[in-house]
Amino acid sequence: MISKIRNEEENVLLLDAGDIFQGTPYFNIYKGEPEIKAMTSLGYDATTIGNHDFDAGMENLATQLAKHANFPMLVCNYDFTGTAMEEKTQPYKIFKKGKLKIGVLGVGISGKGLIADNLYGATKYLDPVQKANEVAEHLKKKEDCDMVICLSHLGNKYYESNRVSDEVLSKETENIDLIIGGHTHTFLDKPLIYKNKKNNDVIVNQVGFAGIILGRLDFEFSKFSGKKLTKNHNISVSQKTVG
Repeated sequence: MISKIRNEEENVLLLDAGDIFQGTPYFNIYKGEPEIKAMTSLGYDATTIGNHDFDAGMENLATQLAKHANFPMLVCNYDFTGTAMEEKTQPYKIFKKGKLKIGVLGVGISGKGLIADNLYGATKYLDPVQKANEVAEHLKKKEDCDMVICLSHLGNKYYESNRVSDEVLSKETENIDLIIGGHTHTFLDKPLIYKNKKNNDVIVNQVGFAGIILGRLDFEFSKFSGKKLTKNHNISVSQKTVG
C-alpha cells in the first residue's frame, strides 16, 4: 500500500505517533527489534515516543533505535539528560519535498501513572503545550517551513479539564497546522478541525492502533491560497474475521 502511494505521488511522508512496542508476544520475546526493523523496511520518515516504548526500559529502547532504526524519534518535551536515551531523540526534523519545507515535531504524554518509575528513570517531563509552541514557532519563523506537523502521543481528548490532549494543544497553538495523534486508540472517520489562537484551522487526525488502518491525508499547496487538505482516506490494512 505504501509503495503504491509513493509510486503515484512525488512528495510523501510516512509518520507514526508512538507506541511502537507492545501488544504481541513478538515484543515480549524480542523487545522491539522486529517492530523497529519493520518500520525501517517500510521507510518511515519519523516517529514520536509512546509510553509503551518504555516497557522494556530506556536502555532497551536506546539499543533498538541505535541498532535498527534509520528514522528519527522526535520528542521536544522529554529531557533525557543523564539517561540511556540522552541524544537518542531530537525535538524536530525538517523535510524538503520539492520546493516545500515541512517541519515535523513530536510531543509525549506524562509518564506519571503510566510508566513505572524504574522504567522512566530520571526523565524530566516538560509542558507539552509550551514546548510544542516554542518548536513550532522556530520552524515557522526561523526555518521558514511551509507546514508544521506535530506527532502527538497525548491522546485525542479527555473529560478531565486538567489533562492535555490533541484538542487542547490545537486550540493553544499558533503555528502547528496538523496533529497526528496516538495513545487513545481513537478511530476517527475523518479529521477533526479546531481553531487555534490565531483563528486558523488546525487539523487533528488519529487512526486507531495496531496498524489496522493506514491514514492518508493529501495536501495541496498554492502560492495564492496557501495549503489545503484536499483528500482524506482511511485505508483498511487488515480484514478481521469472527470465529
